Amino acid sequence: MNSTRDKILYTAFTMFINDGYKAVSISELVKRCGVTKGGIYHHFEGKEQIFSEILRCYFMPVLQKLLSDIRALEGDAQQRIDGIFELYEASCSAVSTYPGFPELEYGIYYLMIEGSKYDARFKEAVSSLYGGLFEATEQVLRGGITEGIFRELKDPAATARAIISLIEGSYFLWIVNKSQPLQQVFAAARELAVTPLLKL
Repeated sequence: MNSTRDKILYTAFTMFINDGYKAVSISELVKRCGVTKGGIYHHFEGKEQIFSEILRCYFMPVLQKLLSDIRALEGDAQQRIDGIFELYEASCSAVSTYPGFPELEYGIYYLMIEGSKYDARFKEAVSSLYGGLFEATEQVLRGGITEGIFRELKDPAATARAIISLIEGSYFLWIVNKSQPLQQVFAAARELAVTPLLKL
C-alpha cells in the first residue's frame, strides 16, 4: 500500500466482499487495517464515502477504459467485432491477474451489484457505461450489415446486448469454474456469437 488512505480502501474492499456492505462497520475496519478511527475519518467522512471511493477507484476505470478502447477500434466490421472480444478478454485477464489483489476478479461483480443497491449515482453511471457498450457493439453490427459482412438482423440493438451479456456471463462463470483457460472460453463465446452473424 502506498498510503494510509490506500490501506483503508483495500482493507474495506476485502471486508465488503467477504462480509457484505451492511455488516462492515468503522470499528471493525479500524481493527482490521490497524489505523485509528481518527485516521479513517481524516481521509473519509464515513462508510458510505469509503464505499463510493472504492467504486470510483476499482470499478469505473475498468469499464471506462474498455468502452474507450472499443470505440477506438478500426477495420471492417468483422475485425471490430473480433476486437470487442479481444479487448474484453484482455480486460478480464488484467483484472484476474492484478498484482496482490486476488479478490478483484469477483470483487468487480460484487461492486456492481452492491454499488447499484446503495449508490444511485453509481448505478446511473454503470447503466450509462453499459449503454455505451451496447451502442458501440450495435454500431459494429449495423456497419457489418451495410458492408455485406453480416446478415440482416431483426433487432441489432438486442443482438448487441446479447453479445455483451454472453461475454460478461462467460467471464463470470469462468471465475466460478476455471477448468478451461480464459482464452479458450472467450474463443468459444466469440464463435457462438459471431458465426451466426456472418453472411454466407
